[in-house]
Amino acid sequence: MKIAGVFTDETFTPGSTSGLLLAGERLLNPGKDAKGQDGKPKFPMPKDEEIRLKFNSMAGEAFAGNPEAMQITYQATRAAYAALTAQQGDFSGALNDKMLKEAIQRATGGVADVNGGVVIKPWGMDDSTFKSVAKTEFGRAVERAGMPQMKDQWSRMRLQNTKGGYLVKSGTGYLLGKDGNPVLLRVTDPNDASGLADRIPK
Repeated sequence: MKIAGVFTDETFTPGSTSGLLLAGERLLNPGKDAKGQDGKPKFPMPKDEEIRLKFNSMAGEAFAGNPEAMQITYQATRAAYAALTAQQGDFSGALNDKMLKEAIQRATGGVADVNGGVVIKPWGMDDSTFKSVAKTEFGRAVERAGMPQMKDQWSRMRLQNTKGGYLVKSGTGYLLGKDGNPVLLRVTDPNDASGLADRIPK
């Protein structure tokens, strides 16, 4: 299944991805009867450093200061990659760059570049919607924070994933409102009336 974001123009769902991850986990960690004589899984995978290098390049920045979440997502990426290559009938063990990019998107929920910084998007939200809504929310947030003059500075700002939304990075620190609290953006899909609090990456 193709996915939305920087790689394709179609969407995926958390449900479809969870099934993919479970399938990949079974390939990577099968029962004893499915293992070879040396006790290692039979499913061929690229070298760990090859996968990790690509993962860090594409998504590592989004996990700055959160190594635990990064490791969990990395393991999910490996599982997604195993399942995707198995679906394609690729058992060579050689790195399949296209499948790894899709695996990273599946494991994270979607990666986007915003003003030169990498962040994880809400599940299934395409790049153009995410960037448009983030920019609009930035304008609203700085007004609420008592800094309406900052609206024109959007192109200089970067985002960082945090619980419940996105912090705004300004220079080497975070953008603070008049009350001294960090400006927080809550990016939700304007086409989804159900409310997306649970879809914002944690």
